[in-house]
Amino acid sequence: MNEVSKTLYIPLYGKALVSGKGVSLRDPAAERIWEAEGFPIRGRSASKWLAYNMAMRARVFDDWTDRMLEQRPDALVLHVGCGLDSRCLRVRRPYREWIDCDLPDVIRVRNELLPIGEREQNLASDLNDFGWMDQIDASDGAAFFAAGV
Repeated sequence: MNEVSKTLYIPLYGKALVSGKGVSLRDPAAERIWEAEGFPIRGRSASKWLAYNMAMRARVFDDWTDRMLEQRPDALVLHVGCGLDSRCLRVRRPYREWIDCDLPDVIRVRNELLPIGEREQNLASDLNDFGWMDQIDASDGAAFFAAGV
């Protein structure tokens, strides 16, 4: 995994830390992955303030996603730059389909650590190569992006 891809551990750490304290965000998947894998976080990335920022950011995006799904429950959710985020497990509103998209090496790790549900899929692609968009079928209703990048 390259250095850019490895940055996915920073928000995972923040969500796991804050969720474990029961503050603002509940993310059992992040806690489970963090505890099992023990990724190395050093320097500024280990800052508790950055951890809280990552968790608050996730909460804001979760709430936004819930509001969008309330308006359009038939929507396809495309989560680009998903990393190891488990937003599809945290949102309260039902969704038609959820696609998590990230670099191939990230999706490989994601497939090992986060099982996908019945209406979910992982899409491995470099977002700079727009060919991945041809794999998305939003013809049955609305689609919106939930960006992790």
